[in-house]
Formats: sequence, C-alpha cells, structure tokens
Amino acid sequence: MGAVLLCLACAGFPTPEAPAPLTPEEKYQAWRKEHGRPDRPTEGGDDPFGDFHFYYVSGPRTKPIDRVAISSTTLLHGDEQGDWGALLRTGDAAGVHGWVGWLNGVYEIEPDDIDARQPPLAAYYTPPTVLTEGESTRFQGWYVAYPSGSFARLTVVASSERATSFTWDNLDKMLEGTP
Repeated sequence: MGAVLLCLACAGFPTPEAPAPLTPEEKYQAWRKEHGRPDRPTEGGDDPFGDFHFYYVSGPRTKPIDRVAISSTTLLHGDEQGDWGALLRTGDAAGVHGWVGWLNGVYEIEPDDIDARQPPLAAYYTPPTVLTEGESTRFQGWYVAYPSGSFARLTVVASSERATSFTWDNLDKMLEGTP
C-alpha cells in the first residue's frame, strides 16, 4: 500500500504562519541576552550604512559599550567572526573607515589630522583603502586610541563569510624597526 499525503491547506486546515523576521534592534537585544548582558535601553540604529544598522548601550560615564553592526544577514561585534566582508564592501573607504573604527572603539585618522607635530605618523600614513579580489576583501586604515593617544594601522582581511583576520600595527613598534 502506498502512503497518502494530505495537504493541510488543501483540506481547509489553516497553515502555520512563519514568524515575522526580527528587526535589527530585536536582533541586538537577542545578542545581548545570549551573551549574558544586562537589559539596558538600546541606542543608535538611526544612521544606517548600506544594509547595516549600528547599536550600543551606554556604559559607565556614558561610554558606548557592546557596539554592534547588524544587517539582514550578519551581526558584527569588535573582532568576533562574522561576515565582515559584507561591511567592508558596503561603500566607500572613508565610510568603512569610520564604522570599523567605531565598532572597535577607536577614532579614525584623516589626512587633515596629520601635521608637522606628528612627523613619524606622516611618514607611514596612507589613506584608508578597500580592495576586493575574488572572494577576499582587504581594508586598511589608521586610528588613534584614547586616552593613550597611540597611533595604529588596522588591516582587516575578510576571505569568506566566517574567516576574518584583524592585524593592529602600532606606530611605536613600527618606529622601533627604523634606524
């Protein structure tokens, strides 16, 4: 005997509705809960960059903590793995420079920020770049970390959805290698 398949919708039974997709803010709250973070009001989300929305909560002294970028397909936080290539390919290098810095809690250095008081930085500085070759996307930009005021070059290479490397090259370490 053969099996009889019955189509519930054909038989007049209601079909279960798929749950509505989470909003970016709901995804952020779910991530915070999954990581054991206390429930706090969410801030941000109103300045999208491509498909990405950016969220955080205020920490001690109103410093933003738990900064994330959320798109319809990925969530990025600091140097956690995720589809960083999606963010790196979103727009121009200057926009990527600002948001990658924001996610990592550092401030981007622009060409106008370099003056005669910073000759070592001027010798190494290059404007931010985003290069895509095949499946790999490479971003490079310069940042300053406060309160230390140290300068560093960040290189992010996203070779696939789940394989990303972050390399910080501190200017002081670079100078140690010069005569």
